[in-house]
Amino acid sequence: AFRHSLEALWHALTGRVVEQTLYGKPHPVQYDFVETLLSELPVAAANGEMVAGPVDRFYMVGDNPLTDLRGANTAGPHWNSVLVRTGLWQGGPDDNDPTDPADKVAEDVGEAVDWIMRQEHSK
Repeated sequence: AFRHSLEALWHALTGRVVEQTLYGKPHPVQYDFVETLLSELPVAAANGEMVAGPVDRFYMVGDNPLTDLRGANTAGPHWNSVLVRTGLWQGGPDDNDPTDPADKVAEDVGEAVDWIMRQEHSK
């Protein structure tokens, strides 16, 4: 609704159509931006110090295979996709999306975070 209002206002004020470039999931620019942003943030090291360092693994937790999972699955091998059944996706307990399968299917975000923590602690 905001975009349509802005377009109408721009047209009313200028008589022209506003030029736009729209980005969203699963466009790679979203995932590249996240990688850059998170790689620049300091993280807590095992000894409690805050250090900057490269992030070598990323996780996308989402309920929409078409956008959330497809984006993560095509962003590179350092991305992991987690499908949660608390929103759009309503598959059965052992179901995964056949077109854009997740690395992990979880009941909810809590289970997804638990799985991610186990993955990180097993590195």
